Amino acid sequence: MLKRPHITVVNYYYILPCNNGGKLATRDFYKALSEWFDITIVCFVGSEHTCFSSLSISPHLKLVPLALPEKLMKLDEEIQREYQVNKRCEPTFVTSIIRNAHQCRELVSQLCDISADSSIIITEHTYAYRLIKAVADKRDDLAVWYRAQNVEYDYKRNTWGVYQAPERAYREVFEMDAILRAEGGLADGIQAGIDKMLMNNFIDGADEETLTRLEIFLGLSLMKQRTVEERRRFVKSFFAGQGKVSRT
Repeated sequence: MLKRPHITVVNYYYILPCNNGGKLATRDFYKALSEWFDITIVCFVGSEHTCFSSLSISPHLKLVPLALPEKLMKLDEEIQREYQVNKRCEPTFVTSIIRNAHQCRELVSQLCDISADSSIIITEHTYAYRLIKAVADKRDDLAVWYRAQNVEYDYKRNTWGVYQAPERAYREVFEMDAILRAEGGLADGIQAGIDKMLMNNFIDGADEETLTRLEIFLGLSLMKQRTVEERRRFVKSFFAGQGKVSRT
């Protein structure tokens, strides 16, 4: 029997009870995905919730609470002061994760152990990206994904207004989102380049019969009087022009 692939997911808040849209979306998405994968969702909890234990949501979906070390919050004295003033001030908690979690060896080590069997590690929001990147940097075979549920800067700006959160908290989330979009765009560009190279190499090696099939499939006029090399260039120009014959 083949071993099921494993995915580790990091969510910055505990998803039970499922009493809002974000919690429901996270649980239901990964519950559906667990039909094909073994999935562990790691949720950060405060030190006051260390009584939470791991539990199985479904046969192949496990929820693991991970207590944030006290020293994590103390790495940033300004954040710690704000947190003491208002224990419900979510931005201090999230901003500290963005700034400091990837520097916390204890947390990185715990996530490395949890994700040891995983081929993919996902952060559900921008906040834990630097942390899961630090985990992936210790391995050559761990893919890093970022899954955004919202346009996070605008969403948090509205939500955090209730707590009169500092503007820099919004700014750090915005900057983290911008970094990820830039890195994702770069990765997309690399993938597109690889796909183009593979396609060009395939076309360059295509014989006359394969070219004819491609021309029929793409709806290109068959011009038998062209040389095979000219026909190859003609087919490649179709892909370069994104569905139209390109001059280049």
